[in-house]
Amino acid sequence: MNLIYQFWTGNVPFYARESSKAIQAYAEMVGAEYRFDDNPKKLNVPNAEYLNCFRPILDESFHKYEKVLFLDMDIFPREGITENIFDLTVNGIGICEEPQQPDLRESASGAINSKADNRWAELLKKHWGIEHPRDAKGRCRVFNSGVVMYTQEAMKSARNKFIDFNEYTAAMSGMHRFYALDQNYLCANLFGNKVNWTVMPTDWNTQIHYIGNPNEKPRPIYDVRNENTKFVHIQLRGRDQLTTEKIYDIVNKPISAWRHR
Repeated sequence: MNLIYQFWTGNVPFYARESSKAIQAYAEMVGAEYRFDDNPKKLNVPNAEYLNCFRPILDESFHKYEKVLFLDMDIFPREGITENIFDLTVNGIGICEEPQQPDLRESASGAINSKADNRWAELLKKHWGIEHPRDAKGRCRVFNSGVVMYTQEAMKSARNKFIDFNEYTAAMSGMHRFYALDQNYLCANLFGNKVNWTVMPTDWNTQIHYIGNPNEKPRPIYDVRNENTKFVHIQLRGRDQLTTEKIYDIVNKPISAWRHR
């Protein structure tokens, strides 16, 4: 038996409730169990509100499943999807790449940029001897923790082999908080080969988010959805204002056909 797991800490927004309903229906379609933790008991670790995503590793009750799929609550299956994500061949932990990020971060003006990525890579090397994977241009590759598949063996192994949360958080004390949270913590362990890991097709984590000049109207959107897209990851700012109709359009329609655009 397989499991799909989601959680939320705090007041659950409308879009997250909609994601939960859609993912539960998808779980039923593929014959998997579904679990949503609404404000789960706080873990005794730094940044605990983010780290519930690692319950499949920390909580042994998850270890009875053959595979566990963790999904962020801004993930939505496309209409008419029939493919079963659990049919993917995943060795250890499966994760999807963010191929657009090295380009975007080279020109980013905020705290999350190529220079910060390189500084993070230096810390991984300094503290744990971890080599950060690079792209053809020598830039840090980026992987997204919104869709993560765990095999039973990987969950059990990671529980004992992953870097201690407190140790990792302390090592990131000089970095922007983003680099101390779940995504980069997970990636540090994967890059260090604490367990086997597999890069899954981006069809299962097709991101859609704003890019470019925030003052441009309408603002440009990064959108690589195509006929192969299975899950859409809505990372647009202003998600709290989403309605059922807006979510449907973002997931299933070209931008030119969005009713709220």
